[in-house]
Amino acid sequence: MLAARLAERPGVRVVEHAVEITAGGTAALGQIVRARRALVGADITIVPYTPHRLWADGKTHLVQLVLTELLLRRTVTVLHDVYPSRPWRSRNWWALTICALLSQAVVFHEQHELTTLQSIPRRARLCRVPLAVTPMALPTRASARNQLDVGESATVVGMVGWLHPRKNCERAIEVLARLPQDAQLWLMGSTTPDNRYYRDRLEELAAERGVTDRLTVTGYIDDEELSCRLAAIDVALAPYTAISASASLSTLIGARRPVLASDLAVTRELHEQAPDAILLADEPAAMAALVEAAVIDPPGEAAFAPILDARSPDAVAESFERICRDAVPEGHRARRCLTPGRRRGQSAGALSRGESRNHGE
Repeated sequence: MLAARLAERPGVRVVEHAVEITAGGTAALGQIVRARRALVGADITIVPYTPHRLWADGKTHLVQLVLTELLLRRTVTVLHDVYPSRPWRSRNWWALTICALLSQAVVFHEQHELTTLQSIPRRARLCRVPLAVTPMALPTRASARNQLDVGESATVVGMVGWLHPRKNCERAIEVLARLPQDAQLWLMGSTTPDNRYYRDRLEELAAERGVTDRLTVTGYIDDEELSCRLAAIDVALAPYTAISASASLSTLIGARRPVLASDLAVTRELHEQAPDAILLADEPAAMAALVEAAVIDPPGEAAFAPILDARSPDAVAESFERICRDAVPEGHRARRCLTPGRRRGQSAGALSRGESRNHGE
């Protein structure tokens, strides 16, 4: 999304390069060296960092991160999954420190993440760009429910994304147990590779609460089915125990589904922007009451406008362009530019100020 939007901006040329380095080893280091060769002419490279499933496991990813930052020379690093880290002792803290020391700018998404980032050096390089929310085009509720064989009057609540203990799907099941007998809960996602036991735990809880026949765990679904299910639900749930910047939450907002979320720093900010679209509660009984109220009186699309405007892909792309241009020394000219790749794996990106003779790039 970011690559496409940046490419539309005047004076910006975009090249995407994907690097698969999660397995680690010398082959992964070779991939990084080849990325440097592919991007040798870039003005600025956008590099994503998250501790989960993007770089190699263990301390290896620190070596990868140093090598990437040094070889690409001029980078803007984008942080995702910023959770508290112990200064000097945590591997993730050292990764954040490497990003701050070697990047020209470090982008974070949510204001509360500054609490964690306060302990790293060169905090002047930190820039906030809220996580983008892309509006989704959905089928009608009636056609979606007809396709999924769901009754018009049934209450359907849903969660989106990885099934992980931090997302607190248990609370969603407790909410389901307090809703009318025709209510359903859809968990639209799969367990993470390191939490395969979690689905068993959820199914055991559903059996204890007597809602097994009203719980659907879809596993991985493609975009077409996701759009259909989002159109069919009445209320989206986000009962997380902790949250950094949530792509799942952004998806729900982009679908213009009323979101019932835990009272956390991120969700409070969103609630203040769009109080009728983002509802806050922590106790299952209170959440169930809010679900029923939202079913009776759902918010209109206008309720989501403040968030959609502030976090639109165009607004995010504009912020990234400004940060990248500020990071490029005056007078520097290059032939190529790069932004985050669309294929699986680490991707990098950059902006070009100067004219290029190779207009095919």
